[in-house]
Amino acid sequence: MAGVFVEQGESDFVDRGLGGGDLGEDVDAVALLLDHPLDAADLAADPAQPVLDLLFVVDVSGVLLGLWHSPSIYPWRVYATVASMDTPRPYQRIAIFLSGLVVVFAAAVALGSLVEPAKTEGDGTEETMEAHTMETHAHAATEPAGLGIAADGYTLRIGPSQLQRGEERELRFAIDGPDGAPVTGFDELHERRMHLIVVRRDGAEFRHLHPEMDAAGTWTVPIEFEAAGVYRAFADFSVEGEQQTLATDLFVSGGEFEARPFPAPQPVDETAGYEVRLDAGDPVAGEPSPLTFTVTRSGQPVEDLAPYLGAKGHLVALREGDLAFLHVHPEEGHAVAADEIEFDAAFPTAGRYRLYLQFKHEGTVQTVQFTVVVPR
Repeated sequence: MAGVFVEQGESDFVDRGLGGGDLGEDVDAVALLLDHPLDAADLAADPAQPVLDLLFVVDVSGVLLGLWHSPSIYPWRVYATVASMDTPRPYQRIAIFLSGLVVVFAAAVALGSLVEPAKTEGDGTEETMEAHTMETHAHAATEPAGLGIAADGYTLRIGPSQLQRGEERELRFAIDGPDGAPVTGFDELHERRMHLIVVRRDGAEFRHLHPEMDAAGTWTVPIEFEAAGVYRAFADFSVEGEQQTLATDLFVSGGEFEARPFPAPQPVDETAGYEVRLDAGDPVAGEPSPLTFTVTRSGQPVEDLAPYLGAKGHLVALREGDLAFLHVHPEEGHAVAADEIEFDAAFPTAGRYRLYLQFKHEGTVQTVQFTVVVPR
């Protein structure tokens, strides 16, 4: 049907153009239909041939569409239709060649439908898929967090991001959910619904804050910076059992700031009369690594450590450079000495990591810092 329409239109169209009609209007109309930039001035040298070229393309397209939608059209009928076109001989050859390709394609599809795919042993395939799934989950467990302001449909909005050294301001932020609305249904994570970790990009000026949320989902906390520089703010929380960590930068002006690398590794750190020793063993990237902290004061073991955030201690680990945030969990699989705090860490890559251990004794939370180097 498409072929008949095009052939009839072709004869009327060309006759009108050659008989003195307004050929430019007809060409513009066809150009508009096909979304093709034709111009009547292009027909000045040979008005009939460009029109035949255009109509030939439309004619062949009509035949191929008819073949696609009408299985009853056999190859010899396609050949007869193409051969009967009133087109120059080279175009007939091209059309016949294209028709042949269509026939070969149709035959290949028919032959492929008769051949069944090779079957494999079901048990082996399931075991392979299960092993791959376990490997994927293990890899995901070592992936760091806190590398962006958005992840898994959640987005951190925070302000102000520009602050002045020595000036106390109220930091306000919200977590927008996948639906774009502020989240209000947070889980309790380490006895709090929100943990805000703020640290300068060189690893200094660490602080761990617990802001308050209003009914609209906006968190607020007062904050003051004693030193200028670029700080990283981490919002660590859990929603529907899934822990998330989003982060952004805060810029504090009012002084000079020179970026420095993490301090060199030291096995002992001191604060307020407490001495804490770290045994990091030989950490390997991508594998669980035990971290054991021993707390003493005046040379005597501190054996009456109070719980802090639901455990004997809380540990934050940041990777040097991008400050990737590691979720480090207390070791609960076996008993440890009263003056020891043990964690199980999985460092995702080789590099240097800054560890911030917090523990509580005699009603006061203390913080010590260490650097761990994971070899290549």
